[in-house]
Amino acid sequence: MPRRIKIVCSSDVLGAEAAFASLGELEVLRPDQLTAEAVRDADALVVRSTVRVDEKLLAGSRVRFVGTATAGFDHLAIGYLRRRGIRWTAARGCNREAVADYVVAAYLQSGVASGMMRGRRVRPTVAVIGRGHTGRAVMRRLARMRIRVLANDPPRARRGEKGLVTLAEALRRADVVTLHVPLTLRGRDATLRMVNDSFLRNAPRCRLIINTSRGWIVDPELGRRNRSVEFVMDVWWWENRILFCPGSEIVLPPICLASPHLAGRTLEGMYAGTLRIYRRLCRFLGVEPRWRPPQLEAPDPIVIDGRGLSGMEAARQVTARVLDLHAISRPFMKMAGEAPLKADDSFLRQYDTWRRIWSQPRREFSAYVVEGRNLSGEAVAWLQAAGFEVNPWSGCLRVSCG
Repeated sequence: MPRRIKIVCSSDVLGAEAAFASLGELEVLRPDQLTAEAVRDADALVVRSTVRVDEKLLAGSRVRFVGTATAGFDHLAIGYLRRRGIRWTAARGCNREAVADYVVAAYLQSGVASGMMRGRRVRPTVAVIGRGHTGRAVMRRLARMRIRVLANDPPRARRGEKGLVTLAEALRRADVVTLHVPLTLRGRDATLRMVNDSFLRNAPRCRLIINTSRGWIVDPELGRRNRSVEFVMDVWWWENRILFCPGSEIVLPPICLASPHLAGRTLEGMYAGTLRIYRRLCRFLGVEPRWRPPQLEAPDPIVIDGRGLSGMEAARQVTARVLDLHAISRPFMKMAGEAPLKADDSFLRQYDTWRRIWSQPRREFSAYVVEGRNLSGEAVAWLQAAGFEVNPWSGCLRVSCG
């Protein structure tokens, strides 16, 4: 009788037991319990970005398959996995709509958007750096909001994809930059410290940079010199324990909004990541996939009185009901203080606590119905463009944003 395969799975993989238990002997462990000893007898390992998968973890194991239920995969030592002949896969694009929600919320809740509302200049030019799964989702959302979008992606440009501009042109014309690139350490498309002094010098109009990619896309020394461009930061240098030296000092750039790596953290996105890895493991094992994520209940409607609200302000208020980035930011602003931030053990513990507090996955904007009274046609259009379903209580025209 053939031996059942053993699957070890991180406990932060949503729906792990329901998805993987039918495929073999399943052991679910907390990320901090995933040691070399714990995975030694495993045939398959399923994780999220909280687990570093490298030679230290896998040496001496019989692991043949590694899957990460996340879009990013820089926590996997790809070179080592390839040398060992270990099949690996990631759930690319699983959280693209969640990140698009976050970018919309970050823009609307930032000081830049507030200034534009006061000045009635509501159509900035946004440069999307990286036109992969997530970059495309962000572009679609911004386009629906009638925001001018430029896309830069050198590898795709070399493959002949249309509609892309050079980085120089994107930066020259951008009021806002949003980053959707992988962390690449070397080569012609290296992104390590991509946002540096030169980057900002070439972006004379830029007032806001949104980083949901990886902390090290931004030069950690940038804050010593830049005090003009504001940042929305969801990812941080100290999350990468390979590049970051604990105890280092960082002079943060001006940060208007901060969050603990939750841009892509929605129920929909996390279940999509689990489903992607489940199907890849089924294919690897040669079995028919049968599991499906559960049907999610609709969240309570969001009720708003739109009297006197511009479309942009209505959208800002509703996004904050789902993802209040100012409330999320406050603990970090207290932790960071005014002086250079010393990322020692005490600070890292505070960061981990902050992340745990906000670890509950939210719902995507598309799951919500906005029930509004006194909504103008402009407000309805802005809310729909942001990703919400709208049920106005009083009749109004469907008009375009802005």
